[in-house]
Amino acid sequence: MIKSRTALVGLALGALLLAPQASDLASAAVSAIAGNSQTQAISTATYLAAAVTTTGAANPKASLSSVMGNNTNPLYFYVKSFGTDTLTGFTFSGTTTSGSLTYKKCPIGTTFTSATRCSDTSTPTTATAGAVTAALTTGQYLPMSATPNRNSVTITISISVGNTQDRAPVTSIS
Repeated sequence: MIKSRTALVGLALGALLLAPQASDLASAAVSAIAGNSQTQAISTATYLAAAVTTTGAANPKASLSSVMGNNTNPLYFYVKSFGTDTLTGFTFSGTTTSGSLTYKKCPIGTTFTSATRCSDTSTPTTATAGAVTAALTTGQYLPMSATPNRNSVTITISISVGNTQDRAPVTSIS
């Protein structure tokens, strides 16, 4: 019984000694915020990308879908940033009503001049459906192509931006 009273008294004494320090810290934090003469800016951003058929296109707010004729020519499209802040990448997928698709891409801001050439005279590189790293500022675009291995198909291209593909989160404010 004496041990439990001693423990209880020790616990109460410890609480009394620590409580003023905790409230002093909270009070100091409130005073520092209230006394700060510098303006604190808070802003928001959107991260949005879509597949479009021209570089000047508006946000379609939907997947890109195109009916291909009786040929296996590439579908040329642009993944364009419509957000208010820089993306670090995006995820894309393509489907076709029959067969499979192969993908290629040119450097940011260029265009395809043919299936084998970009407007900066480079050769398009192979792309794989899934996550793509590409720093796209508002209005910038990445030219891509999807080539079907069968005739007369419908190709649908879907783009998404995940929380790991926007800019790094703010971890401190000074």
